[in-house]
Amino acid sequence: MAKTEKMTQKTLKPETCYLFLILAVAGWSIYQPHDMFTWFMEAAPVMIVLPLLMVTRKKFPLTQMLYFLTLLHCLLLLTG
Repeated sequence: MAKTEKMTQKTLKPETCYLFLILAVAGWSIYQPHDMFTWFMEAAPVMIVLPLLMVTRKKFPLTQMLYFLTLLHCLLLLTG
């Protein structure tokens, strides 16, 4: 008898998708802003929070809803 191999499909975690989306919107929003200083002041919280969330993800996991709400807030800040 032949052994059947279990097909495993790797899927992206929602947090990874959120990170790609935030980076894409950040790249779009930094392209020719009206005022670079204002853009930096609006995007600075995103640049501070993202690394903190990534570092503390294992030790202090948050709920999926909180990650999603953080995503919405980051997108709001980046789009002005």
